Amino acid sequence: MNRAKKILGYFLFFISLFFLWGTLVPQDSADIKDKLFLVEKGQNLFEIAGNLEGQGIIKNKMFFNFYVFLKMNQNKLKAGEYFVSPSMSIITVADKIITGDTAKNTITIPEGWNLRDIAWYFENKGMFQAEELFELVGFPLINYSINTDLPKPKDFSSDYDFLKYKSKNISLEGYLFPDTYEIVHDIA
Repeated sequence: MNRAKKILGYFLFFISLFFLWGTLVPQDSADIKDKLFLVEKGQNLFEIAGNLEGQGIIKNKMFFNFYVFLKMNQNKLKAGEYFVSPSMSIITVADKIITGDTAKNTITIPEGWNLRDIAWYFENKGMFQAEELFELVGFPLINYSINTDLPKPKDFSSDYDFLKYKSKNISLEGYLFPDTYEIVHDIA
């Protein structure tokens, strides 16, 4: 009877060590470069784990699945784009996806910048073309009651109280606040 308990104890000990090794030791601790990993809406745990393994981010999907099941979070995985790397443990990768710690770009709009400066900043960062911003918030120094050739900018007055009294015939020049912003990658 004691011998069976010892064998069972050793077996459980080695299984625990194997699980710890699988979840704590990263795929490649030298590869610290972040990769953008997409979790699409509607994907289940097994699809996400298979994609992580297929992209070389984790070493084995079985450990990922087991860890998420152990935490009882298989239904809490959130869609989005995530910065992950093979140097992260399975626990770190799984916790990012469980908590929804999605990829973000940090941008800073310095004081004194005008709409053109802001538009070129976004274009140089590769986020979108300057003209796309102008079409959304209005072209600088254009009075849309006089110039009808250009598309009118979006009316944000219902979204933001401070824009209620802004004329609908001018751009948002002077209304964009200089600050540092975090922009979440969109998967829509």
